[in-house]
Amino acid sequence: MASGSNSYYYLIGDCIEFRPEDNLLHSRLNGEKITLFVAASRCLQLLLNQQGKLVSQKDLIEAGWQKNGMGVSSNTFYQNILILRKGFKLAGYEQTVIKTVPRQGLTIPSAVHVGKITPGKEREHSKVESVTGENKPSTPCHVKKNLSQSL
Repeated sequence: MASGSNSYYYLIGDCIEFRPEDNLLHSRLNGEKITLFVAASRCLQLLLNQQGKLVSQKDLIEAGWQKNGMGVSSNTFYQNILILRKGFKLAGYEQTVIKTVPRQGLTIPSAVHVGKITPGKEREHSKVESVTGENKPSTPCHVKKNLSQSL
């Protein structure tokens, strides 16, 4: 795992860690580690930072690909979003994390508890801040009994 001075990760639903520096989803429930494509990871980070707001496909493509001088087809974009959704299922998270608003864009609903964790200097202490600045009730996670059937 990368360890820079700006290290942080997101805690989604109190059970899925998203580590942007490593392009990794890590389940605290079943131990699954899902490595994401870099572009998919950038899109997820944008969605998390804009939680509760609608993010257009154009903005997601800009963040994931164009900002780095790469072009992308709509099919590739949708495949990357599908990979994100499957990653959450593999990690045992049943709630919808990424919601599609037809012909408008994507969003992570405010009902999904998302915290941005900045590890402190001491390992046992962490600073947890809500991404949206709101205190939301946490949503419990549930592990699917047979992950292969859910995909």
